Amino acid sequence: MKLIRFLLEDSRKTLLFASICGILSGVATTLLLGLIHQAVDPSHAGQGRVLALRFLAVSLLFFLSTLGSHIPLLYLSEGAVLKLRLRLVRCILKGRLRYLEELGGHRLYAALAGDVERITNGLAVVPAIMVSCVILAGCLVYLGSLSWKALVALLVFMAFAVSLFGTANGWAVRRLTKAREIGDILFRQFRAVAEGTKELKLHAPRRKAFLDTMLLPAADLYRQNRIVGLAGLETANAVASLGYFAVIGFLLFLLPVLQGIGDDVLRSAVLVFVFMLAPLTTLGNHMHTFSQAGVALRKIESLGLALEENESRENPSAARTAATRVDRVALDGVFYTYSGRNADERFTLGPIDLEILPAEILFITGGNGSGKSTLGKLIVGLYEPDGGSIRLNDEDVSELNREWYRQHFTAIFGDFYLFERLLGIDGDSLDERAIEYLAQLRLQEKVTIESGKLSTIDLSTGQRKRLALLVAYMEDRPIYLFDEWAADQDPQFKEIFYTQLLPELKRRGKIVVVITHDDRYFSQADRILKLAEGKLVVSQVAVL
Repeated sequence: MKLIRFLLEDSRKTLLFASICGILSGVATTLLLGLIHQAVDPSHAGQGRVLALRFLAVSLLFFLSTLGSHIPLLYLSEGAVLKLRLRLVRCILKGRLRYLEELGGHRLYAALAGDVERITNGLAVVPAIMVSCVILAGCLVYLGSLSWKALVALLVFMAFAVSLFGTANGWAVRRLTKAREIGDILFRQFRAVAEGTKELKLHAPRRKAFLDTMLLPAADLYRQNRIVGLAGLETANAVASLGYFAVIGFLLFLLPVLQGIGDDVLRSAVLVFVFMLAPLTTLGNHMHTFSQAGVALRKIESLGLALEENESRENPSAARTAATRVDRVALDGVFYTYSGRNADERFTLGPIDLEILPAEILFITGGNGSGKSTLGKLIVGLYEPDGGSIRLNDEDVSELNREWYRQHFTAIFGDFYLFERLLGIDGDSLDERAIEYLAQLRLQEKVTIESGKLSTIDLSTGQRKRLALLVAYMEDRPIYLFDEWAADQDPQFKEIFYTQLLPELKRRGKIVVVITHDDRYFSQADRILKLAEGKLVVSQVAVL
């Protein structure tokens, strides 16, 4: 039912049209059943031509109504899945970065790929399930027109079989839901295999410990729950088959005992039930897919709701064009706290008082875990401070205008992502400008560009960082932040970055913030901030 409600949210009119066509399909099936009964009845032997024409007309009605129920539902289901996927993407893009980091990329990707795919498969069988249900209803109506006693007796048997089927299916779905939860953990281990292959190959004890204590236990627990869940679905299908044969036994041995049930009604009842075999088989075959889709939808809905609860509540009216000039960025008493699972995992950065001015190069340094990257994310607006205030020029930054504030920054963090296209960058002669920067960054032999698309991004980490710097140049925003950008560069290009590229940005009036350990180049900074355990311990003018 949850999948049906999901479809109703998208388009009630389309679903109503498909339902009407499904009803017509069921009616046509019932009429065909009646015509078949008449054709084999000796009392209608002289009506062969008329019955043949009626059979042809009703068959055409069945064909058209079946298409009318299937195709709109397929269109509706695919549209609903696309809408769901886009909704999740928008929730992710609007979600608070810290929450997304805690959630983990493996859960997000599992929802967008695996869960949505299961929902797609489940919705694809909805038309067949709906038509099968309508055909069953039509068959029961026809049986009721022959004998209400036979109908009541059959419904009692079917209700008993359905209750057993529902019990077994519900138990199976609960185990499949548990398997889906474990699947998030297993997906994270698979990512570790893909991303940590080098480290696992180089260290056999680590590889064995990873397999024995992390991947294999999760995989085995996932397997166990899947087996039990799928076995439950097979049990439910077996119960349905048993119920089918029980009904046949009822028709053959018990129905004739009922008073007022003649041989003609008995033959008709058997014919009706044989006709019901195809839709019953369809329902049984599709129940596994439909149940899995229900599990995926509940998982993806819970994730979607959790994401929506953690959205940045920005005022759409505040989404205005970024300022062409930035005179100052000021942090007043800003602090930010990480709350771990245990009390000893709590870490607080700040309070930080800081003012950054145009045409200034600011270096931020400190040991690992001192809070440098966290401060960088606070400065650019990716993290929201737990206290204190941030101002751009003379405007306070709040939840309502943080999106506008972020549009003044270009940042390259250590875990940067490089797109294959120069997306969202306007201006004339885009390729020509990019080619100039490729030469300046010494990548003209590695990469070409055409219509804003890079020929490749399959490069070394240092070269990919240079491409990211090219994109940063093309964006031409007032404030630049580089988080350990030079860490993966060779000595020659590291020298170029600190002594040529940064001063060039300064000459263009940009604010430049560099998180770095390269004390050899501290003389290139106008100011140096040093962090230790989340506290600002040194703020000094660089010695030139």
